[in-house]
Amino acid sequence: MKTLLPDLLLLLLLFLFLSPSSATTGRLILDFILPKIGSGTARPWNLSFLPDVSTSSKPGSKDSDLISALPGQPKGVVARQYSGYVPVDEKAGRFFFYYFTESKKTVNASEIPIFMWINGGPGCSSVGSGAFLEHGPLVVAPGGKAVAESSHAWNQFAHVLYVDSPVGTGFSYSDTPSDYQNYNDATVAADNLRFLVNWLARFPEYAARKVYLGGEGYAGNYIPQLAQLIHNRNRAGKYPAINLKGLILQNVILDADEDRWGFFDHLWSHGMLSQRMYDNIEKYCIKNSTRKGCIAVAQRTGRVVAPLYMFDLTAKICRLSEITTPRLPVDEYYECQEEDVAAYLGLPEVQRALHVNPSKAPKKWIQCNSNVAKAYGEITNSTLPILKNLLSNNISVLVYRQVHNTQLEE
Repeated sequence: MKTLLPDLLLLLLLFLFLSPSSATTGRLILDFILPKIGSGTARPWNLSFLPDVSTSSKPGSKDSDLISALPGQPKGVVARQYSGYVPVDEKAGRFFFYYFTESKKTVNASEIPIFMWINGGPGCSSVGSGAFLEHGPLVVAPGGKAVAESSHAWNQFAHVLYVDSPVGTGFSYSDTPSDYQNYNDATVAADNLRFLVNWLARFPEYAARKVYLGGEGYAGNYIPQLAQLIHNRNRAGKYPAINLKGLILQNVILDADEDRWGFFDHLWSHGMLSQRMYDNIEKYCIKNSTRKGCIAVAQRTGRVVAPLYMFDLTAKICRLSEITTPRLPVDEYYECQEEDVAAYLGLPEVQRALHVNPSKAPKKWIQCNSNVAKAYGEITNSTLPILKNLLSNNISVLVYRQVHNTQLEE
């Protein structure tokens, strides 16, 4: 196993010891991965794939993206923040929204790395979840009208860049309607590379910095794929190299087949799945696998575990007064923080401060846009070959998951 670089270790330790567990909506394995496997739209990734990505002729100015202050922001927050849109396809009018916070660290400032974070879903906002819920410098306060300084912030050790990918996620948008109906791993990976290339053109002072990529859930596909494209682009030698050093993958899906059985193993080991149901999964899906029999038993199991809160089996209910509501989705009994974030990012004054284009903003900001997952086409069946290739080329990879999290984060 390759030794992790010091910067990567610092980020990991900060997250493990300071960061609270994150929770987002959705059921990635049951509702997204299993149908893809069943329909035959989970296929191997082409390790040599390299889209033609050049720098935008109009990369934009970072000065216009500088955030003076966010509504409800406490005094004394000194790290500069930026947000805005970066083009990924100017002809199609396709733009990714980002939020960037400079590091609080001042020692050896010229060596502070860039850390780029993408949430999964597909369709879950990195700005909403990663930045304002998990490890950004500011977290939304209860009630959704202000923000408070976070002790879990990753910008204590790095400059952190959060991007809403793909279009339809968070504030990212396209002027081409068909872009909202044609998602797949290859096109999203290409857009993620275009975003990073154009963002570095907007912030040229960081072009030579060490770059780390991170994400959770379905970003177990996004991040390795982006890393492979960066590696291929660097080897081609046609454009200035991106100094990619490592990956951090939290609660991610890496191999569609193996991860789906690990999901059921975890539930069974925590007493959430009966022995009979577990034995049926082993019988029809592993030992004597038949497509029809396996899908049937997986669907039955899915219905049984539907009332469980998959992201944290030990989580406390935050909506006790509404516990008798019969039709409230199970996630909503636990995800009050997510609702606060949605309320905050939906405020007009917050969107103005973040430089959101009011004519392109969604009518209602949502953490996870289920329409992205519904319109998503071909996925990669396993990113393990990508990780093996990256490791062989001296790019560090760190994979970890939370103990009581049965679901892959979005």
